Amino acid sequence: MESYRIGAPRPVRARRRRRCAVATNRRKFPRIHSLNFVAEEGRMFRTLDVSPEGMLLEMGAPPPLGSRLDLQVAFGEEIVRLPGMVVRHELLPSGRVGVGVRFEALDARARGAIAAHVEARKDAKR
Repeated sequence: MESYRIGAPRPVRARRRRRCAVATNRRKFPRIHSLNFVAEEGRMFRTLDVSPEGMLLEMGAPPPLGSRLDLQVAFGEEIVRLPGMVVRHELLPSGRVGVGVRFEALDARARGAIAAHVEARKDAKR
């Protein structure tokens, strides 16, 4: 059994992918590849993808699962407050950590900004 100092971040282990005959995507909304700057309590990082219900952030030292975050995200010239909760960690090829965040209690302005950003990115791909 490994031991950790209290308050020290735990190392993130890469998850093994399960192999199955039929892959199912349980997501309700498509994720759009999007690089945006994000700030939270004096830290800066970036998004890797965004959907109407959450985003994947790239971080060096991830917050623990279940942590609540109060993110400030730049969508073009607009900066939007997005409260969320950390729901997963994944080891990225760069050695950094992907942090899955599910949005919580978004106001109408935030929902509108996300929807406009996702639509603009979908249109740009066409």
